[in-house]
Amino acid sequence: MKTLRLTAALALLLVAMLATGIAAANTVPSVNSIIINPNPPFQSSIWTDKSSYSIGDRISIGFRVNKDSYAYVFSIDASGIVRMIFPNIYSSNNKLKANQAYYLPDNSKYNLTVGGPAGTDQLVLISTPSKFKDTEWLRSSLEQSSFAPQININISADGFMAQIKSVVITPVFKNDWSSAYTSYNVGTWVNVPAPVTPPIVTPPVVVPPISVPIAANGRINVTSSPSGARVFLNGVEQASTPANFTGLEFGEYEITVIYPGYRTFTRTVSVNSSSVQYVYAELTAIRNQNASGKSIFAKQIDLSWPSVGPFTESFSYAGYYWNVTLRADSILGMLTKVNATASVQGGSQVQFAEFTPSGANAAYRSKVVEYQYRPFTFRITVLDVNNTTGSLTGSSYIESIKLYLEVFYTG
Repeated sequence: MKTLRLTAALALLLVAMLATGIAAANTVPSVNSIIINPNPPFQSSIWTDKSSYSIGDRISIGFRVNKDSYAYVFSIDASGIVRMIFPNIYSSNNKLKANQAYYLPDNSKYNLTVGGPAGTDQLVLISTPSKFKDTEWLRSSLEQSSFAPQININISADGFMAQIKSVVITPVFKNDWSSAYTSYNVGTWVNVPAPVTPPIVTPPVVVPPISVPIAANGRINVTSSPSGARVFLNGVEQASTPANFTGLEFGEYEITVIYPGYRTFTRTVSVNSSSVQYVYAELTAIRNQNASGKSIFAKQIDLSWPSVGPFTESFSYAGYYWNVTLRADSILGMLTKVNATASVQGGSQVQFAEFTPSGANAAYRSKVVEYQYRPFTFRITVLDVNNTTGSLTGSSYIESIKLYLEVFYTG
């Protein structure tokens, strides 16, 4: 979100949010008293497919706006916890068309399930004319019972400046926004009573045939050359080679092997029997470019929200003029992938590296990617990376990553 200037109208808005007061601990915000809607013509509505649910039931949420806008949907459970459920990592496009009904979930990548505790849950729809990159102030204002963009209040300049350090500056939309809310009841888990045991009738004794239980677990053995390389199983570091994994449930496993100075090895292994699946990683050494090529430049580049780039480095050598660009893609502050591209100045870009939280392009400490685009060789080393899991979706993403970019002239 672009930096905003602090205007008088904005100051009044922030003070209004503070003056409304912060809800006491464990107090459930009352949406009906929090939201002060502007006058028409900007209107919106939100609804659910049922009025009551049991914990664990799936829920469908519908909403509509009468003006093209960006929508943000929040849930407030019976304990007062506020969560943004749309947009999310599986559905990032929250731009709505006027007078069209939308439903969540809106694709097959995720489901919405009613959680606990039992009680009354609330849903809030906020529609705004422009999109936010940082939605934390929206969620916090609902949690603190202080979302009231239309309140005007007078306060001394000294009083305002004493409180400004704890306030996030947010845009003022005047009447150009809309909100709606609904609620539904959440029950407890349904306990099915145990059936009445019928009288025991002794059947004739039948001796079953002797059977040998079938093992439902598999094994993977990982070796490498050179030995002693780090081994990752489904993106989590487990051991060093040689490594043996036993008791694996049937399914597919991603094996990644990393050794300093060598290219990263990645392979997907299908475990569908109790027999051992052997993986041999013959690692390829990265050439010592300092010996065979002239170093043009080297630089460390750190990426973390909101510093996601693009960061462009330009250089010239032997009559060549090039750009190297690093940037991160993000959803709601989560880094989903990092791309590195190179191009002759004025020409088309070529992507030569990609880093993701998991998968074939997963970023791990000491991972090296090298790409030769004559007469230059580009190398990126992962100095450090922090992955985390989203509390909303359970998906992993990159929280921060430190990269070391090098360019060599190899002719």
